Amino acid sequence: MGRGKVHGIGLVGLVGLAVAGCSQGPRHSAVTTGPGSTSAASTPSAPDAQQVLLAASADATLDAPSGSSASASAAPSRTTAGPASTPSRRASVQRDAFVEFGADASIEDAKAEPLADLLYVVESDGTLRVLDTSGERPSLVRAFLLFPEPLGRARGVGELELVSADLALLPTQGAGFEGIALFDPREARSAEDVTWFDVGALSATWPAGATNSQGVDVSERPLRLTEVTGTTVVGDTLFLCAANLDAEGDHNPGVVLALRLDALARQLDPLALLRTSAFNPTGLTRVGDLLFVTNTGSFGQTGASIDVIDVRSARRLDTIAFPERLADGRVPDPCGPLAVQPGGFEAYVGSLEQARVYRVDLRTRTFVDDVTLPRAAARNSTRELTLSQDGATLYAANAEAGGVSAIDVATQEVTALAPRAGDRGRVSEVVVQPTRDGGEALLALVNDVPPAARQQPDVRASLDRVALPAAAAPR
Repeated sequence: MGRGKVHGIGLVGLVGLAVAGCSQGPRHSAVTTGPGSTSAASTPSAPDAQQVLLAASADATLDAPSGSSASASAAPSRTTAGPASTPSRRASVQRDAFVEFGADASIEDAKAEPLADLLYVVESDGTLRVLDTSGERPSLVRAFLLFPEPLGRARGVGELELVSADLALLPTQGAGFEGIALFDPREARSAEDVTWFDVGALSATWPAGATNSQGVDVSERPLRLTEVTGTTVVGDTLFLCAANLDAEGDHNPGVVLALRLDALARQLDPLALLRTSAFNPTGLTRVGDLLFVTNTGSFGQTGASIDVIDVRSARRLDTIAFPERLADGRVPDPCGPLAVQPGGFEAYVGSLEQARVYRVDLRTRTFVDDVTLPRAAARNSTRELTLSQDGATLYAANAEAGGVSAIDVATQEVTALAPRAGDRGRVSEVVVQPTRDGGEALLALVNDVPPAARQQPDVRASLDRVALPAAAAPR
């Protein structure tokens, strides 16, 4: 696996960082940028230091310490709860359609490449499992560790992003492991085919008045970037967001970084640093020339939002504010990337800890309403959403209810599909793929399958497949 190094280069009025491939040694310098300030720093490896980069936030400083390697007032809420029903009789449900996952591993994320009938599944130990979904049951194509050794409990991964058929991004999290893995999902066969960029040495310094999620002043001191949760690439610019959870479990201000990607040279060069409008950024979604950043808020606190960023200038254009409270008194907690309707006018985002889906209008950039799903416990999670091919049905992984909820976009009626019940596993991911009969198949990834329900004694993850012919798909 190739490893990156991070160093800082300072330009007048700009924030910079550079990430180089493993064949190059570390290069370091501090960055100082503030309102009305003039800052400059240079290194022998940055002869072009006067080049014009995108302007970053004028009130922040991004630092890579020397010697380190780096590797509101909102619209009212309207809650709608649709009746739960059973799946169409024509739906074909295959529970445990694939069970060859790693022993004692859980599923962290999954993404489909429909044109190739491939499903990429990332397990908690860092294994990438590639499945062929063209047949009646998925089959294993290959499996390998993305990193030199299995990930321990102190390390994890974020949202897998398939930028294209030959480029995938995976954020990594944990002490000494904050970074981004890049690889070709079609061709990669081992950790040697993965390039990993370490951003763990980077820190942001905010001006006076900046506070953490507990209201403690954290200004004018470097705050390490932690919890890289989402990444994407637009052209040759890589964006990442970091939630910045500190050692006490509180959130420091969230950030979005823009870096120029040179894939051939395995190098990232600095563009911009932005502060998110609310704590805990958990997802990035691109819609045309805009990037939507989901800010969940810090563990039950108010202030959730979605930032709207222009990918060409790396500037925040607007913020979609969520209500302080919903109609039932709960605090909104949107989490993860958006599921965007065809045409890009409306979008949905799931919930961190509730059986709920939120709807936003991307044209007016406003919160619209929320849909409450059937739930099996007071605490739930519906973070993983996907839309049907025609955009008429939204599918949500309803974790504690043990199944998938299908929401009719026009009527907001909720249908329960392939429920397992909470004592037979938690559906954590759901992926839609077209079928050859014009319908679609739901691939539901299940975690925490209890021993009595396991097909293999030490394997606690499973994949269920629900085939919905065109006439039977919920509408």
